[in-house]
Amino acid sequence: MSDTFSMSKLGFSYLAAKERVGFHYPKLHCEGEACKSKKVVLIPQALKHLLCGKKLKEEGFRFGLSSGDMRIKKDIVAFLDLLKVWQGMNPIKRELRNHIEFESENWLNSFSIVLQTKDLRSQFAECFAPTENLENDIITLKEVVSLTIECLDQWCSAEQAEENKELNIEKYQNVEFIPKSECFIGKFKVSSQLVSFLHPLSWFLAHLLTFVPKLNFPANNPDSKDFLQKLFVFKSLDLVKENISDDNRILRLIEPCIRVNSLIAQIKCGLWVRNGFSVRNQALHYKEGSLRDCMDNDIFMLQIGACLVEPNKFLITLIDRFELLNWLSGITQVKVPPSELQFPTLIPHLSVDSMQWVSLAEEFLQLLIIILTERTRLCGESFEAELFREVIHHLATQTNGMAFSELNKRIAVRLNDFGDSNVSEATLEKVLNKVAKFKFPEGIADFGLYELKDEYYSQIDCWFWHYTRNQREEIEAILAKKGIKNNMSLPFYDTDGISITLPSIKPLSANFLSLNKIILSKTFIKILLVSLWNVTRTVTEQNQQFPPVRNDAVVSSMLHLLFCSIVIGKEEFLKLCVTQKVQIFPTPYTKQKETDEGLTVMELILELLECSEEETFLKDFIVRLKVLVNEFERTESGLLIITEWKAKIREKFGLKEGNYVTEKDKILKKKNQSKADAKQRRLKVMDQFNSQQKQFKTNFESDLNNVDSLYVPKPATNLNTLITEKSWDFPEGTCIVCQEGASGDGEHLYGMLALIQPSMIQRNLNFSSKESVEEALNVPPSLDTNLNHSVDEEVTNIKYPPTFTNTPGLQATSCGHLMHFHCFKNYTGSLVIRHQAQLTRNHPENLDRKEFMCPLCKSLGNCLLPILWSEKKETLNWCLNNDKNSEEESFFSFANYWNTNLKAKIKKQIEKNNFEEDVEMGESTRTEHSVFQSFHDNSCKLISGLNNALELHYTTDTDITSTTNFTEPAIPGRFPSDRNSVSLKVSEIQRYSKLLETVMTLAYHHINQGYEHEDFGLKLLDLLWETFFYTISCVEILSRGVIGNSVDILGSTKAEANGFVYTGVLENSSEQNLTLLRVLSETIMTQSTFATQDAKVEEQLLLRVSEFFKSLFFGLIDPKSAPEFINELSNNNGEDLNNPLLTEDTIFSLLVECTMSALPVLGIVEFAEVQKFIGILWALEIVKCLVGVIESVGVMHDNWCSDPKFSSFNFPTQANVSDRKGKKLVSDNMGINDGAEDSEIKSFFSWLMISLGMKPDVIQYTKKMVTSSVLLTLTKAVCLPFLRKTCLLVHAKFGVIAPGLDESTTSLKADLGLENEALGDVADEYTRLCRYLNLPLVESVCSNKTMNDETLSKLISGWCVHLSQYDLSHFYHAKVPMDVNFKEIDEDKERLLTLALPSIYSLVNLPNRLDILFEESKKQICKRCLNIPQNPAVCLLCGLIVCHQSFCCQEGDDGECNLHCNSYGNGCLLDAPYLDSHGEVDIGLR
Repeated sequence: MSDTFSMSKLGFSYLAAKERVGFHYPKLHCEGEACKSKKVVLIPQALKHLLCGKKLKEEGFRFGLSSGDMRIKKDIVAFLDLLKVWQGMNPIKRELRNHIEFESENWLNSFSIVLQTKDLRSQFAECFAPTENLENDIITLKEVVSLTIECLDQWCSAEQAEENKELNIEKYQNVEFIPKSECFIGKFKVSSQLVSFLHPLSWFLAHLLTFVPKLNFPANNPDSKDFLQKLFVFKSLDLVKENISDDNRILRLIEPCIRVNSLIAQIKCGLWVRNGFSVRNQALHYKEGSLRDCMDNDIFMLQIGACLVEPNKFLITLIDRFELLNWLSGITQVKVPPSELQFPTLIPHLSVDSMQWVSLAEEFLQLLIIILTERTRLCGESFEAELFREVIHHLATQTNGMAFSELNKRIAVRLNDFGDSNVSEATLEKVLNKVAKFKFPEGIADFGLYELKDEYYSQIDCWFWHYTRNQREEIEAILAKKGIKNNMSLPFYDTDGISITLPSIKPLSANFLSLNKIILSKTFIKILLVSLWNVTRTVTEQNQQFPPVRNDAVVSSMLHLLFCSIVIGKEEFLKLCVTQKVQIFPTPYTKQKETDEGLTVMELILELLECSEEETFLKDFIVRLKVLVNEFERTESGLLIITEWKAKIREKFGLKEGNYVTEKDKILKKKNQSKADAKQRRLKVMDQFNSQQKQFKTNFESDLNNVDSLYVPKPATNLNTLITEKSWDFPEGTCIVCQEGASGDGEHLYGMLALIQPSMIQRNLNFSSKESVEEALNVPPSLDTNLNHSVDEEVTNIKYPPTFTNTPGLQATSCGHLMHFHCFKNYTGSLVIRHQAQLTRNHPENLDRKEFMCPLCKSLGNCLLPILWSEKKETLNWCLNNDKNSEEESFFSFANYWNTNLKAKIKKQIEKNNFEEDVEMGESTRTEHSVFQSFHDNSCKLISGLNNALELHYTTDTDITSTTNFTEPAIPGRFPSDRNSVSLKVSEIQRYSKLLETVMTLAYHHINQGYEHEDFGLKLLDLLWETFFYTISCVEILSRGVIGNSVDILGSTKAEANGFVYTGVLENSSEQNLTLLRVLSETIMTQSTFATQDAKVEEQLLLRVSEFFKSLFFGLIDPKSAPEFINELSNNNGEDLNNPLLTEDTIFSLLVECTMSALPVLGIVEFAEVQKFIGILWALEIVKCLVGVIESVGVMHDNWCSDPKFSSFNFPTQANVSDRKGKKLVSDNMGINDGAEDSEIKSFFSWLMISLGMKPDVIQYTKKMVTSSVLLTLTKAVCLPFLRKTCLLVHAKFGVIAPGLDESTTSLKADLGLENEALGDVADEYTRLCRYLNLPLVESVCSNKTMNDETLSKLISGWCVHLSQYDLSHFYHAKVPMDVNFKEIDEDKERLLTLALPSIYSLVNLPNRLDILFEESKKQICKRCLNIPQNPAVCLLCGLIVCHQSFCCQEGDDGECNLHCNSYGNGCLLDAPYLDSHGEVDIGLR
């Protein structure tokens, strides 16, 4: 009010404002700096300190009001005037047409103000709480309530006048909801007018009125029954001349409370979706967050209104605010002409569909149930009893236990305010100790839980007023499982063996008895009948043209409301249900005759019970319907009607007197029919299996005869021929911004939010550290085993992990939420506006890196992965355990594959791209779109219309928007008819490609600081391949050390059963990560399709592919690749050679590049042919591991091998892994004998050193220092992650899945009769995955058979020769060390090979006690500032203690924590893993 109070003359403005008391103030929108400033908090805080004095409460307010002191009244009026300023602030209005692009966060300021004043309101109201002096309490409460009502009435009157003046409408309206009975109520539409969540003045009045039931009136006191009515004595408003009834004035007082409940219902039903997420957040904070006390006050005010206002008028006002007048008149469709509606003015404002209308009705019925049954405050219960009830009901929702912090959030603040004298000794901890048992945390990720004791479940009410629908259904299931009959204080009925109880409702205090009159009103009876009729009627009824909208929740709520009304109203209410008729359609639209008297509630219940056999929708409610019929029989008229109805039913079903069809008979009949159907299905399936088995034997009889003792289980064989392929649909759903459909059939392109960021999670094996090698050797044979860490051992200091290096890369993550591309563009644009408007705020996202926060889950992202494909073909891998020779045969058959097929393709590809001889560099040699077609054929089918539109676009090299012959496309019948839609999608894809290029450039720049983005060219595809393989590596690392969740067709949890192999790594990876990998895979293939339209990119790609094949088949293509040729190249520095494949960081990255680029260029798309290359790269991984050992021992002279414990090392087994408990090295005499120098792996090891050109003495030394056991164990351990990653790759790229992941196979168990089938032996993960991928074991690759195979020996020796030629001095000039126990360090020599660390990643092992960690931190010196950190922080990856929030180690804007995190790519700040008495993290060590 700057026009009234000048800020330049602040002193005069203060004096003027001090004496001013207004009816109404302009609404605060909280946009100014004054509302954002923290100084606003000072006013309520100062007032709270003033009210803390006990003398002020007793001698000030109480004595002043009782004695008529005008100064006290003036102070109270001033406080009420302050609340007026905040009443109704930050109002919102529903958006009807367009979505809000930029969501303001001003609501946070308004909610913050309310939270700061909440304690002030409560503290001021408690000044008038009842004491032992009843007479003084009555006078005091009357005075303060009278002042508050007068103040609120003035504000409501002025607010109503302002609203009607703005819209130019009448204040009141006549509503004829009951025929021939008009009701005069206020006029307001929540869906089209301004409405606010916040009304502190109303909440203050509600708090005062809670003292009424706590007044201890004597029985002969005249105020004991009508004290509440005497409080609501209205004074005339001189400034606002109006003549309205007291009922309407009371309704006007509670109007804000009615509106906010209607607003919550409409938001929940999706009517406010165009207002964005800010409205949802406000509703969440109001209903379940910090303002839950305020919601309780609103409910209490509605109960006050129900007690004081005429019941019909009160209910019709509620119905009107919920905008259900038409629906509760029987009209369930919006498509009815407005002229034929009873209340036509509702439709233009509401614009809802039938489902939303039903959801609104459900919320309305829930509100009625709460008003009638939630009587905690109406009965004046103590805080102790209310706290007890809240605690047991919230604990019951989680049978496994609830954390103390979570429970504390759910409990109302007024019950958890321990400083309040009303709470006394009934603190939350004491109640928990009584009703719950504490479960101590067991693992490092666990926390303490409180679990409700079994004896308190009998006191749980399924319809507790703070339960959601889902929670109510869960509670019903929990109670049924525990065999508890709810509310056993009342008699229960047993109908057909199923028990049901009537609800237990507390009696009201004398002042609130009029609340029960609601259930006896005509409006209430009509609500009951029409609500039930709308969701249960049939299509065949002549007076209804639209089908019903079924809703279990509405029926359940309606029946519960009926039960509650029966308990409250008893015979009087039952009589109304039997006799009072309701006309469903009193309009011309219904085509109902005027003489039709309507329907009673009992008649409707009988009709539903009669048709429950045909309507499956009603079968869950039959017992409750029968209980209602039994209740109706208690009345005279009801008994006559029901007797006639039973006779009619007996005649209809041909039953004798007293015979009825019970529910038990129906269930038994249904079970017998199900058994008969299952038997028929089993016979049919077995007949089909027999015919397929005969055909299988006919086709493969010769193969079966050549295999000795081969056992193939019948179910496996039959299933192998029965189910081989299935389809997988790409994600579809709803856009989280506009809430409209996001699917391939939609108009707009959509995608999945993702984050692409640099990462250094991949750790490398450090051969210079004995601990690192020891950790690798102790890797279990199965990484899908849960290795529980022992917590019994007392840890007294920090246990530092072995040192390791990291391999950087780009990692993609996704929250899985979908968004349209145009919504994504608008949303990211709104972030720019928000950053510009809030310059001083520390925003969570960095716009320079294209970051954003997911609007729904607040996950960080920086790109949108488009979903352009409809479905992907999946292949079930029905491999057999018993066919153990197939892996070796597939590997050793490579020579035949090379000579007959592959050699010609590779030679043609290399000759085609011999640019040095054929063409000059930079000149395009492309004559056709061959590479484009290769990638196009290798991708999934694009969404409808887009596939062929892109074909036409790229094959003609023109834009489809300018195609002249649009009506006759290149592929008739497949081109979309909507030209604009396809043009829009293609343009969006092109814009997305540019965005992806920007994101990848920024991410890559963090890894390579010197990289400058000029012409991306092939680099974008290279980065996408890197992102794909590194993301797979991260998913694989994440699934290590987790127990497998695979479930086979026998229902077994074993890894293998009945001949089928299960992976473990796929089952342990989340569905979200697997979906991300598939989307990322197809994104790369589609991006490759687009990128290869550029001739330069295609030329670079073909050259890259040729170089890859030259390196891979170096020993088969280069005639100079024999080992003896090394001496002839002594003068060659290797500059003309490509980088050897053995020097790559990971061989798996080569496999990804091979499957994503090289093989599609060659036209190899079949997975059976791809498996040949997987086998070759698997052999390359094994060779790299062995060469890495050769380099460590023979070249770098690492002294780990000289340790005696490595020379006596044997294989770890799956059995002893779980028993280790810190014992790293174990010995079991199995596998290869340690002294067997003539073992095949040792021979293979020596052959590799010969191929590397090493000297004989070095070969003998290296061979002596490493045992066969160490070689084989280390090779298996290092290569196991390659197998796991390959499973993820073939799942994502080729759709190969394990049968255990296929849901369709689990339903075949009963039909196949496999319940008692014997299970096969469970193999370790290494063996399982080799068989699953059809790859040979390490022993088969490192064998004499490989060395004797001409093709394979040339191939493997070629890799070694290529490496030795690359750096001749590295292996050829290696020497034997003088002292094997001392490492001879050559500073000029660098390692050529890096091996990934295969172990299960874990954090630093901290001391058990926090004080020990504090003492340890005081001994450590910061490596940067060389001082003891004042605020220490410990890195849980390496154990280093650094300075936290200190300027001593700051570089630029980053402190030492961020600088240290950069060495690992990323990091985050975590709380110390030490728990408080409740088993939770003590944040801030409070």
